[in-house]
Amino acid sequence: ETATNLQNFAREFLLPHILIDDQKYTKYIIGKEQQISDVLVEIGNVSNRSAEKISGNLESANLLSNKSETSPKKHINVIFVDDEQHVLDGLKRSLRGMSDEWNMDFVSEGEEALGLMETKPYDIIVSDMQMPTMSGEELLGKVEKHYPSTARVVLSGHVDQDATYRLVGSSHLFLSKPCSTELLIDTMRKSISLSNTGKV
Repeated sequence: ETATNLQNFAREFLLPHILIDDQKYTKYIIGKEQQISDVLVEIGNVSNRSAEKISGNLESANLLSNKSETSPKKHINVIFVDDEQHVLDGLKRSLRGMSDEWNMDFVSEGEEALGLMETKPYDIIVSDMQMPTMSGEELLGKVEKHYPSTARVVLSGHVDQDATYRLVGSSHLFLSKPCSTELLIDTMRKSISLSNTGKV
């Protein structure tokens, strides 16, 4: 817009005053006319370059914006382990609202959990302690050894004092049953955050 205004000003006010009918100043006038024409051309070139630069910047910004909008949101992979089916069913119901953030699997045995963990990476495992075929302590110990980047949370109503000390020493997080859905979600988010910083 500024370049256009300068061009219009030159055409309307400068050229009429220079292009006068006087033989004495013909050569001078022609020279000035050429200078003004050159200025007008340069103004036009600057305007075009500026427009191209702005257009290029807008195009780059649009590409970045589109890439951000189309990039799929990363889901957190979570696995819950408990030998009591009603507990798993309760977790499924209470955590249904987290399905847009978490991919959740629910299994009843430690061996089944380890089998799934061989097929895809899990960000967090939440396990009961007292289970018939493999205890939660044994399961989480194997997870810590083979999948150290996976955050570990104990959700149990039956943990003795010695086991609690061992679990805390192994960097597991502990929750007692029953616990609120809000507390469970908050604890899991914190455990993932700690895991990402290498503190779990």
